[in-house]
Amino acid sequence: GTLFHATYVDSNWTFEKRVIKDVFTSKSLCLLFRIQTITDVTTSLSERYLKIEKILSAIPLGTASAESTANGKKGNPALGGYDCVLWTGDALRALSKEGLIDLQGQSVDSVMDLARSLAGPEDAKSMVGKDFGGLTIM
Repeated sequence: GTLFHATYVDSNWTFEKRVIKDVFTSKSLCLLFRIQTITDVTTSLSERYLKIEKILSAIPLGTASAESTANGKKGNPALGGYDCVLWTGDALRALSKEGLIDLQGQSVDSVMDLARSLAGPEDAKSMVGKDFGGLTIM
């Protein structure tokens, strides 16, 4: 599959797209959370993939995005006031708006809250900079 992600590199946020052969060996993934299985047969899978990629790559990154879409949620100050969790929320909003995913009547915030509760500590920001036996959370 393909991993789409917001990554903080050299004090800048960038859109990342990379091939993943086995998500269970990822060194950066902290939660795999299925939102929806794509079953639409009206468009080809490759057409749908290209549309998803186009939408996700157009999502603004960084503090300006966080201030405009985060509904009062704050990003990580150590990462320029932004984080990949905020980007994921923006990604869900964009994909839902375009009809590519169906959140089953739930808000993006409620989906993200559930995902975060499954991913780790209530305040995941507290994990930044901690070493977990060879894996440092950035």
